[in-house]
Amino acid sequence: MTAIQPTLWSRDNSVRLTVEDAVSVITNSRRRHIITLIEERDEKVSVGELAEAIAAIEADKAIPEVTSEERKNVYIALTQLHLETLEENGAVTYHERSKHVDRGDTTSGLAQFIRHFESVCETEAGDE
Repeated sequence: MTAIQPTLWSRDNSVRLTVEDAVSVITNSRRRHIITLIEERDEKVSVGELAEAIAAIEADKAIPEVTSEERKNVYIALTQLHLETLEENGAVTYHERSKHVDRGDTTSGLAQFIRHFESVCETEAGDE
């Protein structure tokens, strides 16, 4: 007997992610940041802008304070690893030629997962 797998469907039901796939996608903090940053925007975002924003989050500093080395390290990781993984799972649409990223079919659903997990973790941390 085959077990029924809980799934996350895209808005138009064209992309299906199992819970395992969804959790795998959001286990990395940079991928979580990409998803939430993209979900907040109504337009394409350059990979450079994403790299700056994520570097600032990671270094706990304002974007203008991010060094070129910090930005470059994040940029390389995004273009060589994270954006491909996110695109394969419908989380973003990565326009490799123009180096822009916008929402994918599962962006909203994954962003909801992330917000839920963050709120649960914040609540439990506050209960200690």
